Amino acid sequence: REAEAAAEVIDTAPEIGVRVAAITADLSDIVYLEDVRNEVKMRGLVPVANGTTADLRWCVADGVTVNDEGFPSLVRYISVTGVRLVAPFDPLLNQTRLMNSVGQCSPALL
Repeated sequence: REAEAAAEVIDTAPEIGVRVAAITADLSDIVYLEDVRNEVKMRGLVPVANGTTADLRWCVADGVTVNDEGFPSLVRYISVTGVRLVAPFDPLLNQTRLMNSVGQCSPALL
């Protein structure tokens, strides 16, 4: 029985995954806009939080996707990006510090 349930999840995951990936990619561009919260709302999502650090820009938003059977699923989208803040060939870009910033995110109440 568990194997059948797992197979059902795997069967629906690619379609849902494509939609979620597309929205997440869109959010990675939105974080660079001036009015992030309004841009998120315009895409039918609910802004939860967003911010900017020395190295990163990030955004958290909630949305609903519908699986192939027509059932809605709540999805929390999280986008953290920092590469475009400075050019990758920029000698001032400390990639180690950037990765540590991502990996050691300080807890924040959402």
